[in-house]
Amino acid sequence: MEGKSMKNNMNNRPVIGILAQPTLTGKISIYGKYYIDAAYVKFVESSGARVVPLRFDLPRDEMRSYFDQLNGILFAGGGVDLVEKNGDLTPYMKSQQMLVNWAIEAYEKNGDYMPMWGTCLGFQGLAIALANDSSVMQSGFDSENMAIPLDFTMPESKIIESTRLFNPKEVDSVQMRDIVYLLGNKNVTFNAHHDGIPIDRWISNSNLNKQVRLISTNLDRNGRKYASLLEHSKYPIYGSQFHPEKSMFEWNPNEVINHSLESVKVNSYFGKFFINECRKNSHTFKSEQFLEKSLIYQFTPVYTYPLVNDFEQCYFV
Repeated sequence: MEGKSMKNNMNNRPVIGILAQPTLTGKISIYGKYYIDAAYVKFVESSGARVVPLRFDLPRDEMRSYFDQLNGILFAGGGVDLVEKNGDLTPYMKSQQMLVNWAIEAYEKNGDYMPMWGTCLGFQGLAIALANDSSVMQSGFDSENMAIPLDFTMPESKIIESTRLFNPKEVDSVQMRDIVYLLGNKNVTFNAHHDGIPIDRWISNSNLNKQVRLISTNLDRNGRKYASLLEHSKYPIYGSQFHPEKSMFEWNPNEVINHSLESVKVNSYFGKFFINECRKNSHTFKSEQFLEKSLIYQFTPVYTYPLVNDFEQCYFV
């Protein structure tokens, strides 16, 4: 049934929306106005779902129609601004805020379960949206090209007991303990950001401090602490300041991305967890024909690494 959530059954054909970003002026702008880093598409597809690209400036009614047909939404990393110099939200961030608000409203109104995941920029956007305050994001972090373990905010055993993200129901308890151990002790999370959510801003914002579970933090090279992994205490909203997708799908030799078996194991887990959350949503597309026209299969990825070294391939949608 369109617009309702699964109660007892799982939707094993989930379709995920990825919010496309404006193509910034530069070498790849010749390919189109909107782009999605192909690594995020692979991240979703390798976890068992299909992708629909969402242009960030779609008319409100059209965006709402997609929202009511999708099973989850991913907010990718990237370089678009989220906040104007005067503190107002940019058009892209307004779209992310709107989608987050819809997910919360749908859950409160009829229990509609719309999972969301944000990575890096997407994580920062989730924090802004959930805080309802753009000033929680600050610049000046020295966290580019850095692979580190997570600094969990609670003991590893408590992480497994107290979070949905690391609930052993998702995998067997032995595997989960291994995943949490590796995340907390090995350099498996890749950071590539100069903006972030400082801990003092998190603590001082009651929406974040009281309603969002901060699972881990990290320090930049100057010892400045930032939020690095979150889940909302009530809604299926999750995010990482680090990049899970890069371990599997990005190959810039100048970046210290950990491509080891251990790193691939733990980073791919986040995709599998998120998509399994999306299986709990029973939204369906209004027709198979409309779904086919909407899927990212309508577009061909472009090998962009020779032009920009941030990603191997992009979809221009």
